[in-house]
Amino acid sequence: MERPSDRRTALPAAPVAGIPRWRALLAGGIRRLVMGGTGLLAALAALLHDAVKERPKAELLQIRRGNAIIAGNAAESPAPVWHGPCAAIMAKTQWGVDDPEVLDAIRYHTTGRAGMTKMDKILYLADMISAERDYPEVGELRALAGENLDAAVLQAVRYNIRWMEECGKTIDPLSREALEDLERSAQAQKNTEV
Repeated sequence: MERPSDRRTALPAAPVAGIPRWRALLAGGIRRLVMGGTGLLAALAALLHDAVKERPKAELLQIRRGNAIIAGNAAESPAPVWHGPCAAIMAKTQWGVDDPEVLDAIRYHTTGRAGMTKMDKILYLADMISAERDYPEVGELRALAGENLDAAVLQAVRYNIRWMEECGKTIDPLSREALEDLERSAQAQKNTEV
């Protein structure tokens, strides 16, 4: 039986806006974090995660409405995170990507979600600590990423929610669910170490 990682996945014919960022993500985070046979799939997710980020809001709305089943609860999300679900939709419907783990990592790279996979965590964190990021806590997250992926993602989600609250911005419900799930997992891990 053919595994998803054995297939070649069609890439967009047109240049993807996120390519320079993809290179930074790959160099700054994913290469260091990916283990085993998921490296190429993680690189594909990194390449496509911001592919529609610069498209107009009206176009993102059209992509979501035209693919309501795939979009899921994206309508409940604040506009700044629409590009994640829309990039996943385009990857599936236009660019031939059919690996669910890649599509989910793309979809949730800005919000996180409960039950994040390793690839979800890698892309979420790599996006937050990529080379062009210069917010005060980025050095801490980069260092933590090299030590403990789960702890780094938990701290990154905490920071993200805190920043959103401080700015008075709408927080995607998926981000709160991600935080609760990551905190439960961290507590469970801590309890097993005692």
